[in-house]
Amino acid sequence: MGRSQDAWTLRARAFWQARQERAADGALTGYLLDESPPSIGRHRFEGEWGQALAWLRQRGVGRGACLDVGCGTGAWLRALAPEFEKVEGWDYAPAMIKASRRTLQRAGVRHARLRVGQVTQRHGRAVFDFIFVGGVLMYTPEPALAPLLKSLARLLKPGGLLLLRESTVRGETWLREGLALRPGVLGAGPGLDYVAVYRSRQALGTALEGAGLTLEKSRPNRHYKLSDLSEDWLRRFDALSGGRVSRDPALAERVAAWIFKARFLLCYPEYFVRQTLGLAPWKIQNHWFLVRR
Repeated sequence: MGRSQDAWTLRARAFWQARQERAADGALTGYLLDESPPSIGRHRFEGEWGQALAWLRQRGVGRGACLDVGCGTGAWLRALAPEFEKVEGWDYAPAMIKASRRTLQRAGVRHARLRVGQVTQRHGRAVFDFIFVGGVLMYTPEPALAPLLKSLARLLKPGGLLLLRESTVRGETWLREGLALRPGVLGAGPGLDYVAVYRSRQALGTALEGAGLTLEKSRPNRHYKLSDLSEDWLRRFDALSGGRVSRDPALAERVAAWIFKARFLLCYPEYFVRQTLGLAPWKIQNHWFLVRR
């Protein structure tokens, strides 16, 4: 990658630390688009959680302990808490752990353990029935990928389920850096240094196999792209309004809510053409990976 693993990790951590420090209280999904308006992120989370819960129930996953790697603001931990006897979250950004703790306290969750650091530091074997990794591998440099996946394999119980939700690329691995990214669909203010590495679905499958894991299923995460399409419509309405939507957060929230209600008319046709039919497919996708030991 042309730079040390530690330097890359520090840049990625600095982005998420600063992003959470800027975020308004209540921006709970951890997605980049939370700030303006938050309902798009909420709808995406609700859709993703519904899918994850269905897989948990369909596959008879044990309900002893679960792990959220890159737990962010604690939205997934809060949702997972009623499903497991023990929940544990790790994140390398202290501000994110602080946000997770606040989220769980407000929800009355008392059986959670939170840790700042890399999950490769977690001791033990066959500890967790379920491990969720949402958007972490894309911030993991190549030298650190195999150790991370081997740690997840070590921590997962036999018969347990590892669920990855990762952004992917069509074609060769793409290192994204050298740009300032401003969180929020209509957010204002200076951008933050942003780095990410997008791997193909096939490359991630090979990496999982190399760590001694079995990829049971991989499928597109439609809620990710429907969220992107909702953002596109919000920007169109902002342009038509002469920027009024971006200047008025309450109006932006109402417009976003209307877009969600009209999603089968506004968003699903393009999604069907580009995703299902494969016409003008997106370079960046997002996929679920259901993985077993």
